[in-house]
Formats: sequence, C-alpha cells, structure tokens
Amino acid sequence: MFDIWKSVISGNLTEDPALKKSKEGREYVTFSVAVNIEQNLTNYFSVYCFEKRHMDFANAFLKKGAGVVIVGSVQQKKSQSGEKSYLRIVPTDICLKGSTKQPSSGTREGADGNDEENF
Repeated sequence: MFDIWKSVISGNLTEDPALKKSKEGREYVTFSVAVNIEQNLTNYFSVYCFEKRHMDFANAFLKKGAGVVIVGSVQQKKSQSGEKSYLRIVPTDICLKGSTKQPSSGTREGADGNDEENF
C-alpha cells in the first residue's frame, strides 16, 4: 500500500496559467500560487495540471491575482542535471475562493502523475 501526501493551499495566482508541452508532446497547464503565511512571509507553490478538466478550468477561470484553493498531491521532482529538486502540487481539486466554480467531473486522466513532463 502506498502512503498519501496531500496538501491544501489557499492563495493567489502570481501569473496567468501557461499551456506547455512535455517532451513526449503531452499538454499540461502550470501556474504559481502565493500563500501569505505572515505579514512579511510568503511561500510560492508551483501547480501542474495534467487532467483535462483542471486544464480547462485553469484556462477559463484563473488569472493572475485570482484567489484559489488547491487540494492535491505533493510531488518532488529533480532537475535534468539532478542537482536540484523541486516540490510541485498536482491538483485533485481546484476552486476559486468565494465561489462554487469547480472543474466539471470527468475522467481522471493522468491522476497517478506518472506521465507528466520531466524537468
């Protein structure tokens, strides 16, 4: 049995979502979320959307400055050189703050996180 590492973050987008392609040609959407911990302390999280419903939702409703709540799995990835490692969040749920708008339910393509882009 696998252990589960889920995270919930609530913050604001620091940039508009960007559509990208992996080396294998698979599309995904990425954006960054700033989470204010204290008055002068902000943490930044990279979010990678691989499921079509999350990609469509991000492109349709998320813009720089938008408040979001993200629930997702935390993944550690290494750079191509292997010298650095990064944490990223792959959402299982995305919601605008103060809204009931959420991605429509559908298939959970790529939910296992095994076929995403490599750094």
